Amino acid sequence: MVDVNYGGSTGLRSRVPAAAERNVGHPRTPPDCINAARHLAERVAADGDRLLIRGGSAGGYTTLCALVFHDDFAAGASYYGLADLVPFVEGGTHKFECEYLYTLVGPYPEEAERYRARSPINFVDDAADTDARPQGAEDAVVPPAQAER
Repeated sequence: MVDVNYGGSTGLRSRVPAAAERNVGHPRTPPDCINAARHLAERVAADGDRLLIRGGSAGGYTTLCALVFHDDFAAGASYYGLADLVPFVEGGTHKFECEYLYTLVGPYPEEAERYRARSPINFVDDAADTDARPQGAEDAVVPPAQAER
């Protein structure tokens, strides 16, 4: 098992590391996870054909992105990860988190197409064969509708 400290996540002074600004959900978002998994597989510490990915919240979203935009993982488990950014930014969470995406993805609705393009729900046909999306009913940030969709 590997816990990934994502590139650009070392800036403790700001809520959004500079490397993350307007790049969240970009199809290339999961490379840190992919590179860690490939490294382990190359070192024979993991079976490259049976790699799994999991994460919660932002990590759950990264899991979904890895499963739909890449083919490096056989399966994954997204714990309360965002599947669809559009309803989230349109008020599907509390006000603070909703506006947080403006910095991470871009202004809405001006960048509506970017939100759709970075929503894993729109690419489920491209996902790995197996994944799980556990979701708690009391999550204050990511509503259960994200997992249900």
